[in-house]
Amino acid sequence: MNLTADPDLAHTQQAMHMLEGLLESMLEQSEAAVRDRVDNALLNIAVNRIIDVEGEAVTATILWRLADAINSGVSPNPEQAIELTQLHG
Repeated sequence: MNLTADPDLAHTQQAMHMLEGLLESMLEQSEAAVRDRVDNALLNIAVNRIIDVEGEAVTATILWRLADAINSGVSPNPEQAIELTQLHG
């Protein structure tokens, strides 16, 4: 896909790369017990941030679409960000 044709996707991928780098650095400096809880913490922070911006109903829809995509075998990563504006089933 030509990323210049979809600037939103390009920006999402750039943000994912940036966050992965920050996360790796943070994990290297954290004790094991904290590292074990990072995934849960990130999800909670992300969901609360989306609720603050989009509201509860839109957040629920986004999470439903994310679950649908994952259930369909799509794995979100910086090279293949999941499009959450449509169902994947």
